Amino acid sequence: MVFMSSSALDWVPILKAWFLRRPQTESDILWPLFEAVFEDLYIFWETVLIKKMDVLQCMVIKQVGPAQTAGLFMKSLISQ
Repeated sequence: MVFMSSSALDWVPILKAWFLRRPQTESDILWPLFEAVFEDLYIFWETVLIKKMDVLQCMVIKQVGPAQTAGLFMKSLISQ
């Protein structure tokens, strides 16, 4: 077993672990979407929005939840 501090862990390993429990077709569709937009969304969230406290990427992806985040990504892509 290897321990990594949450401060060293970004969103990628958490999302990849979640995708292991999802159907392959779903992962094939959603992974490129996350890869394309999550970093920019996180930067926007960090720099523009007013937050009550700082939160690490690993906690953002866990709190928002991949399923909810995927839904938001799909809605934003559909509306464009």
